[in-house]
Amino acid sequence: SAFQTPNLGINMMTLLAGLNYQFGKAQPFNTVYDKSFIKQKAYWRLAAGMGLNEINPPNGDKYLAKAIFITREKKLNRLSNIGGGVDLYYNPALRVQQENDSVSFSVFDNAQVAVSFVHVLHFGRLQFSSQISYYLKSDHPELGDLFHIFGGRWQANETFDCFFKVKTHIDKAEVFMVGIGLKLNHEEK
Repeated sequence: SAFQTPNLGINMMTLLAGLNYQFGKAQPFNTVYDKSFIKQKAYWRLAAGMGLNEINPPNGDKYLAKAIFITREKKLNRLSNIGGGVDLYYNPALRVQQENDSVSFSVFDNAQVAVSFVHVLHFGRLQFSSQISYYLKSDHPELGDLFHIFGGRWQANETFDCFFKVKTHIDKAEVFMVGIGLKLNHEEK
C-alpha cells in the first residue's frame, strides 16, 4: 500500500473454488433465523483516518495521508448495511510526486473529493466494509476516476468504532489507513 517503495508484493486477482464432501450420515440443514433484528432509521456516520505513504526514490520520506468520510447508512438486516457518502482525501505524497515530475501544483490542488457507495457485512462487533467510489475532484489523472476501499471495523459501542482500510486503484494500493468512526443519530425505528 505504498508504505515503502519499492513494494515487491504481487497484486493479483484470484478466483478460488472448493469441493465439500460429508462422510457418514447426512444431517438435515437447520434453518433457524435470528429474530433479534430491530429495524432502525438510517443514520449518519462520520469517520477520520490516516496512513503513511512513501514515493520514489526508495527509502525516502514518508507522508501522512488523511481522509474524512461522511456517509449515510441503513441497516438492511442483521447482516448488512448499505449507504452512500462523500469522501475527502489529502495525500501530500501525490503533491510531492507531481513536483518531482516538474508539474506546477498548489497545495489545494492535492485535495480529492469523491462520492461513494458502501456495503458493510456484520459478524457481531466485527464488520467488513467494501466501497466503490468516484472522484468528483482529483488533479491526478494517472489514478483514474474510480477506486475501491476495503477494510474492517470493530464496533466498540453503539456510537464509536475503529477501522482499517486499504484504498486501491484497480491493481495499485495507494494507502493503508487506520482511524475512528462516530455513528450519529442512531435511533430505533
